[in-house]
Amino acid sequence: MSDKLSREQEEQANAAQEEHKEQDDVNQPQPSGSGEQESPDSQEQEASADQAFREQGKASHWLSNSGLPWTLCGLLALTILVLIIYMKPFGHPQAVAKVNDEPITKDQMYEAVIGQFGPQGVDQVIEQLITEELIRQAAEDKGVAVTEEDLEAELAELREQFPSEEQFQATLEQVGLTEEELKEQMRPQVLLDKMLAPEIQVTEAQVSELFEQRKQELTDPEMIRASHILVDNRDEAEQLLGELQEGADFAALAAEHSTDGSASRGGDLGYFGRGDMVQPFEEAAFALNEGELSEIVESQFGFHLILATDVPRNWTLENKKEELQLELEQQQLGQKRTEWLAGSRDEAKIEKLY
Repeated sequence: MSDKLSREQEEQANAAQEEHKEQDDVNQPQPSGSGEQESPDSQEQEASADQAFREQGKASHWLSNSGLPWTLCGLLALTILVLIIYMKPFGHPQAVAKVNDEPITKDQMYEAVIGQFGPQGVDQVIEQLITEELIRQAAEDKGVAVTEEDLEAELAELREQFPSEEQFQATLEQVGLTEEELKEQMRPQVLLDKMLAPEIQVTEAQVSELFEQRKQELTDPEMIRASHILVDNRDEAEQLLGELQEGADFAALAAEHSTDGSASRGGDLGYFGRGDMVQPFEEAAFALNEGELSEIVESQFGFHLILATDVPRNWTLENKKEELQLELEQQQLGQKRTEWLAGSRDEAKIEKLY
């Protein structure tokens, strides 16, 4: 791809950057091979390609793809609503605060929250509580219980979805949960998955078929996945390269030192193809094998250290079998969850009394 943009293309890129600047925290920028500057179009292409593969590739954690209404960002609001519903006095106006000896009652608080979240928000919480009770009753009938080890394993899996421990803890703080509270939020989902686990069956033929599909998608045209650290001067790049060669964590250094938006993802640039990056970056990245670290690469953006994190051209069924098996198991589990929840509600006697 040419390293020159016409003036018109530059103006279009700048206009697009203004239009999409609100998305910068989500669709982080990456080096672009389309011109003298990092254009928003390339950011969108990277984000779209990365998102498309994430949707098809290795299964995400249940918090992001579960059929149940539990997402990490929504946990806090749901928790608040649940607490308020439990606190609803229904005619017992205990005070929750006083102003100059004048009480603010629980009834007033309840009505204010209903006004803020609306009946639909409350109904969502009731639906969650109904779902949790259906799971609890079914598990009790089958003699299935969740152990502390189960919850710790689920928490560890969630923790791995974050570029660093610092970001994991920051997210918990943002939604107002401790690790213990988060584990309790996970309990119903873990319990349901434990009940359904014996029904999950993945064959070698299914794994082989998915392998061929994935490899075709990422090698025609060829794509790789990489992370980078971008700094402004060679001296800093040399210092960081030395630390990496001595075993330092790449994602941690990227989060601390990289000057572009990928720092928030531990330097991860997602999957990209030839022509998506500036020429020096592309040549260095596509010459790497999985897990290999580049020497210092200079471009118009600064000085890069590149780590190849996935090179599909080198895939074999053997080295991808475990990952693809997990993906298929998660697909089946998601379908089983949906079927179980629908069936259990059809068979249960459910009465809403509010």
